[in-house]
Amino acid sequence: MTLPGPLVLSPNQAPRLNSGRHLMDGETLNIISALVGSNAAALTAFAGGGRAGAFQIVTAYAQFSTVASGNDSCVLPKSVPGMSIVIQNDGANSMQVFANGSDTINGTAGATGVALASGATAMYQCVVAGQWKRFVSA
Repeated sequence: MTLPGPLVLSPNQAPRLNSGRHLMDGETLNIISALVGSNAAALTAFAGGGRAGAFQIVTAYAQFSTVASGNDSCVLPKSVPGMSIVIQNDGANSMQVFANGSDTINGTAGATGVALASGATAMYQCVVAGQWKRFVSA
C-alpha cells in the first residue's frame, strides 16, 4: 500500500490522556504529543548560564537567536524514550545545554551540560529513559 502523499501532522494537539498505570503513563504520552512538530523561534538563552534558571525547552524545535554571552543556557525536558529535540544556536556566542534532573547527555551529567557553538544545530534523542544522545552539525 502506498500513501497518497507525504505525511502531514495535524496542527491540532492530540487529545489529553489520563494519568495512571498503563503500558506508558498517560502524562508521559501527553508530554510527547505536545512536543511532536512543535517549534519556537527567536528564543533568548538564560543570561549568565547555569541550570537553575536555564530557559526550559518545551517544543520539539527550538531556535535561539539571542545568546548574549558565552554559556548562556537552556535545559532539555525530562527524557522519555522516543523523544527528539532539535536546538539551533543562531546567537553570537556558544550556549550551554543542560539535561533535566538526573538525565545525562552522551554520558555527561545533566548539571554539567554540554556546549552548543554559535551557528551549530544539535539533535537530542532519547532511546533509554534518563539518557539523551546528541548529534551536532558541523
